[in-house]
Amino acid sequence: MLSTLKIQNFIIIDNIEIDFTSGFNVLVGETGSGKSIIVEALMLLFGAKSTPDLVRTNATKAIIEGSFYFKNNFQYLANILTSENIDCYSDEIIIRREVPVKGSTRCFINDSPVTLSLLKYFSKTIVDFHSQFDQQLIVNRNYQLSVLDKISPNKTLLFQHKKTFKEFSEIIEIQNNTLEKKKVLKKEKKF
Repeated sequence: MLSTLKIQNFIIIDNIEIDFTSGFNVLVGETGSGKSIIVEALMLLFGAKSTPDLVRTNATKAIIEGSFYFKNNFQYLANILTSENIDCYSDEIIIRREVPVKGSTRCFINDSPVTLSLLKYFSKTIVDFHSQFDQQLIVNRNYQLSVLDKISPNKTLLFQHKKTFKEFSEIIEIQNNTLEKKKVLKKEKKF
């Protein structure tokens, strides 16, 4: 669960900290009050594309940080993080994204630098954004599998399966490359 969201130098926001309570939270306000900017900051935190124009005027970088607490599936999430050499000491996980005016964005999970692809992968395990036409996802096979994975009672087994499948896929790739090299050598030998 998202417990705290900190936004600094993002679009028109100078510095804001939002504390969320457990359960259902709603962002309300008049048109132009900044609801969309907060949602955009969350999407950026979870791996959305960034551009330097998102940094507030006269600032050097924007920083979005979210603190999350997990009670039910913490061990599953901790397994993902520790497999990537990211320390996980408590049931709190902190994700931070920095967008400089010049240079590349930087991503962190528990103060460890991570790639954007890892941030996106991890974010998909902890958050879902919903908008118009989301009901169309229900016919997507990958979405159906992700829902089954999320409601699975054995997250550790799921994590182990994914890890084993990844290793298996890498072995198949090596085997295919070896067979291809063998064909090339056989052709060269004929000449």
